[in-house]
Amino acid sequence: MPKQYTVVRRGVPVKSRRKGFYAGSRGDKIFGRLDCPSGLRKLKPENRVFFLTWKDAVESGYRPCKVCHPLPDVDSLFEQKQDLIRKKKKRSRKARRK
Repeated sequence: MPKQYTVVRRGVPVKSRRKGFYAGSRGDKIFGRLDCPSGLRKLKPENRVFFLTWKDAVESGYRPCKVCHPLPDVDSLFEQKQDLIRKKKKRSRKARRK
Protein backbone atom coordinates (compact mmCIF):
# COMPACT_ATOMS: atom_id res chain seq x y z
CA MET A 1 0.00 0.00 0.00
CA PRO A 2 1.41 3.44 -0.91
CA LYS A 3 2.32 5.90 1.84
CA GLN A 4 -0.48 8.29 2.83
CA TYR A 5 0.13 11.95 3.66
CA THR A 6 -2.22 14.33 5.47
CA VAL A 7 -2.82 17.52 3.49
CA VAL A 8 -5.45 20.25 3.71
CA ARG A 9 -7.94 20.58 0.86
CA ARG A 10 -10.66 23.23 1.04
CA GLY A 11 -9.92 23.74 4.73
CA VAL A 12 -10.29 20.05 5.67
CA PRO A 13 -7.44 17.61 6.44
CA VAL A 14 -7.53 14.68 3.99
CA LYS A 15 -5.30 11.71 3.16
CA SER A 16 -3.33 11.88 -0.09
CA ARG A 17 -0.81 9.72 -1.91
CA ARG A 18 1.00 12.93 -2.91
CA LYS A 19 3.15 14.96 -0.56
CA GLY A 20 2.11 18.53 0.08
CA PHE A 21 3.75 21.09 -2.18
CA TYR A 22 3.45 23.87 0.43
CA ALA A 23 3.81 23.98 4.22
CA GLY A 24 2.02 26.37 6.53
CA SER A 25 1.92 27.43 10.16
CA ARG A 26 -1.38 26.89 11.96
CA GLY A 27 -0.70 29.71 14.42
CA ASP A 28 0.43 32.42 11.99
CA LYS A 29 -1.75 31.30 9.05
CA ILE A 30 1.24 31.73 6.71
CA PHE A 31 2.27 29.24 4.02
CA GLY A 32 5.29 28.90 1.77
CA ARG A 33 7.40 26.53 -0.29
CA LEU A 34 8.88 23.49 1.42
CA ASP A 35 12.41 24.85 0.86
CA CYS A 36 11.71 28.30 2.37
CA PRO A 37 14.57 29.28 4.72
CA SER A 38 12.17 31.04 7.10
CA GLY A 39 9.83 28.05 7.29
CA LEU A 40 12.68 25.60 7.78
CA ARG A 41 14.01 27.69 10.63
CA LYS A 42 10.80 28.71 12.41
CA LEU A 43 8.09 26.10 11.74
CA LYS A 44 7.54 23.72 14.63
CA PRO A 45 6.45 20.21 13.59
CA GLU A 46 3.37 20.33 15.83
CA ASN A 47 2.15 23.55 14.12
CA ARG A 48 2.88 22.44 10.56
CA VAL A 49 0.17 21.82 7.99
CA PHE A 50 0.65 20.82 4.32
CA PHE A 51 -1.19 21.85 1.15
CA LEU A 52 -1.18 20.29 -2.30
CA THR A 53 -1.88 23.56 -4.08
CA TRP A 54 -1.50 27.30 -3.64
CA LYS A 55 -5.26 27.63 -4.04
CA ASP A 56 -5.93 25.16 -1.19
CA ALA A 57 -3.75 27.23 1.14
CA VAL A 58 -5.40 30.54 0.25
CA GLU A 59 -8.91 29.06 0.46
CA SER A 60 -8.03 27.77 3.94
CA GLY A 61 -7.28 31.31 5.10
CA TYR A 62 -3.46 31.26 4.86
CA ARG A 63 -1.42 34.07 3.32
CA PRO A 64 1.71 33.61 1.18
CA CYS A 65 5.10 33.90 2.89
CA LYS A 66 6.93 37.20 2.37
CA VAL A 67 10.32 35.42 2.24
CA CYS A 68 9.84 32.72 -0.42
CA HIS A 69 6.86 34.34 -2.25
CA PRO A 70 5.00 31.19 -3.40
CA LEU A 71 3.26 31.88 -6.70
CA PRO A 72 0.08 30.33 -8.08
CA ASP A 73 1.59 30.12 -11.59
CA VAL A 74 4.37 27.83 -10.36
CA ASP A 75 1.77 25.62 -8.73
CA SER A 76 -0.24 25.28 -11.94
CA LEU A 77 2.94 24.36 -13.83
CA PHE A 78 3.67 21.72 -11.21
CA GLU A 79 0.15 20.31 -11.57
CA GLN A 80 0.50 20.21 -15.38
CA LYS A 81 3.82 18.39 -15.08
CA GLN A 82 2.32 15.84 -12.68
CA ASP A 83 -0.58 15.23 -15.08
CA LEU A 84 1.84 14.63 -17.96
CA ILE A 85 3.86 12.18 -15.87
CA ARG A 86 0.71 10.27 -14.88
CA LYS A 87 -0.45 10.07 -18.51
CA LYS A 88 2.96 8.86 -19.65
CA LYS A 89 3.03 6.14 -16.97
CA LYS A 90 -0.49 5.05 -17.91
CA ARG A 91 0.51 4.78 -21.61
CA SER A 92 3.63 2.78 -20.79
CA ARG A 93 1.60 0.33 -18.64
CA LYS A 94 -0.88 -0.16 -21.48
CA ALA A 95 1.97 -0.73 -23.95
CA ARG A 96 3.52 -3.39 -21.69
CA ARG A 97 0.21 -5.26 -21.42
CA LYS A 98 -0.07 -5.68 -25.22
